[in-house]
Amino acid sequence: MKGIDDDNEPLQPSELIPLAERTQIMPEIDRWVVRNTLEKIASYQLCENRAKTVFSINLSGRSLCDDGFLDEVFAE
Repeated sequence: MKGIDDDNEPLQPSELIPLAERTQIMPEIDRWVVRNTLEKIASYQLCENRAKTVFSINLSGRSLCDDGFLDEVFAE
């Protein structure tokens, strides 16, 4: 799955997420999102002019029910 439609345009979340859930790749996407978000947060933390900020990530139920997922998040 490339995340693009027939016109080579990015899929909207309302299209991508149901497709990812049906094809059972949502946990892979969640892992990618966590990894990349934590990298961005780490670089953000190095900025001098930052306010107190809260970050959140929406995860799929399939990932949350995966026994090893939380360990992978902590490892990241």
